[in-house]
Amino acid sequence: MERAVVWEVYTSHTESTVTVGGLSAPPASLARVFATVARLGVEPRTVVGSGAGVTLVVPRPRGRAIAATLAAKGTPVQLSDSVARVGVRGIGLRVDSAVATTFCRAVNAVGVPLAVVSVESTDVSVVCAEHRAEDVAGALAKTFGTATCDVARDHDHRPEPTLVVAGGGPH
Repeated sequence: MERAVVWEVYTSHTESTVTVGGLSAPPASLARVFATVARLGVEPRTVVGSGAGVTLVVPRPRGRAIAATLAAKGTPVQLSDSVARVGVRGIGLRVDSAVATTFCRAVNAVGVPLAVVSVESTDVSVVCAEHRAEDVAGALAKTFGTATCDVARDHDHRPEPTLVVAGGGPH
């Protein structure tokens, strides 16, 4: 089995969540929401659906425009600019299921809900309340044995890789 390599824990305070409710005919209603977002030139970074609603994670400067446009069309919408994305970066993260499992356990251990989680081959992240970002980043750094960076400040930060194998922890 391929082993994952985790090289950093990061925080990003550059996104908003736009939660849309009241999607009475979910496929058609969701299509209208995405069409509205596309007309504004925004590509959601993460989309999470639940019941008759959906949460879009979008660039923070665009969140207000999306929420205002949807609200003007009578769509129930809630905007939150007080969120942060906290995650780990590396390679092979989706292939090694231990990474996502270890990630979720670490986030859960500090009492942060796993409502918006993204798992990609080079990035596993959670969107959480902004005031909890430091707690999550600290727990992940301890769990994966890595340094942390704030992408708003450290755009090119690349610490030395840490090998993470099944069961988590640096090796």
